[in-house]
Amino acid sequence: MKAVKSKQDYQVKKVVDKLSDGLDTSHKVIIGFGEPENKSYLGLVANKFCGKYNKPTFLLRELNSTTWSGSMRSPVDLLEIINESGLAKCQGHDAAAGITVKKSNLKRFARFLDGLDLDIEPDIEVAAQIEPNNITRNLANVCVENNILWGKDEIALHKEVGAKAEECKIDVIVNILELF
Repeated sequence: MKAVKSKQDYQVKKVVDKLSDGLDTSHKVIIGFGEPENKSYLGLVANKFCGKYNKPTFLLRELNSTTWSGSMRSPVDLLEIINESGLAKCQGHDAAAGITVKKSNLKRFARFLDGLDLDIEPDIEVAAQIEPNNITRNLANVCVENNILWGKDEIALHKEVGAKAEECKIDVIVNILELF
């Protein structure tokens, strides 16, 4: 099982690296294009970009001469909105789905998505708080060993500062591998 996951991680990283330079992240959504041989990894890669940029991400590959097919990952529910537009067809979950788009509709679809009023700022639920000076090497190792639970090597540290702590809060994302 570990060997399969390792191979999958390697392939996903390869596709992420290949697509990263060509991504246009200046719009409300990200639309990228992969190779047909990478179709098995497009959902995982879209999830990586969605997490990194906190934007709906569409990774497409050529299905045939008239149609793009691929994966959609989003921090907000889009499946119904997309299907109601008539410009594309999504199947799956509200925020993680397969998608097909006619090549002739792609530019209109991109403009439609850019015109949406998307509230992509996530509400962050805090399960626990710990002061940075209480983070030990052992805790960092446990986090790294269990990173599959949250999908990245990062933890959010929250530190309150100032006389009125509720008014002056700093949220810091720290790569736990750099703590030591």
